[in-house]
Amino acid sequence: VLDELAGLPYVATLKYDGTSATFVIDPRTGEFHAASRNQSVKDGDNLYWKMARRYDVEDVVRRHPNFAVQG
Repeated sequence: VLDELAGLPYVATLKYDGTSATFVIDPRTGEFHAASRNQSVKDGDNLYWKMARRYDVEDVVRRHPNFAVQG
């Protein structure tokens, strides 16, 4: 895998524990999604959407629609 990434910009991280989150714009619909490890999470009073709102993640991924934010 490292040979495939050679010369490309990337950041390697390690997740020890906790909740996985992905934030992305659906290229088919333009809709912003907050997702857990394997499913989209509905907007509401939950950890995913609280973080998305607190850090204005939707604005970030809309400015860079070909990228996802994961954490």
